[in-house]
Amino acid sequence: MKGLGYIFTYQAKAILLALLMCALLVGFQLLWFQSEKLPSNPEKSTLKLYQTSSPLLIVVSANEVVINGKSIKNLADVKAAVITYVDNNGSGKCSYCDGEKTEEGARHPKEARVQIVISTGVHYGRFASIQNEVNAAYRTLRENYSVKFFNQSFDRLDGKQQLIVTRSYPKAVQFEHVEPEWVLTSD
Repeated sequence: MKGLGYIFTYQAKAILLALLMCALLVGFQLLWFQSEKLPSNPEKSTLKLYQTSSPLLIVVSANEVVINGKSIKNLADVKAAVITYVDNNGSGKCSYCDGEKTEEGARHPKEARVQIVISTGVHYGRFASIQNEVNAAYRTLRENYSVKFFNQSFDRLDGKQQLIVTRSYPKAVQFEHVEPEWVLTSD
């Protein structure tokens, strides 16, 4: 007899490890479900519900770009509109925002949503240029934050500092492609 080492073969060790992993997984799920319980009395709940900002709507068609119902002439206006919208500080609770606190802008950068609607027939280059302007707006906001609070450009920050900056100005952009509507007539 070779002792206890002989009993626990490779296969037995693998089975025990799998059982241990399952037990840990079940334990973590139980902890998760316990932490996500609904309050027993919803009327006395301390959960605060915040009104979220309406999204910045950019509609791109073959011959024009419309931002929240206003036609724009220059692609640079897309970047300016995104910066104005995201950095608005409509709630007044953003200590690092420089916005004008208008009704049309985001309440807070963490609530800002940009929705880009692409009409049928838009050339990919036009779509890409709009997307580049939106990305440039977020880069500008993050760069300004980096210089303001860390006295360095975003690229020179360490990973933890970059995470702070990107969480201060998270980018939430939704793309939507609109198909043409067919109209049936009785000619």
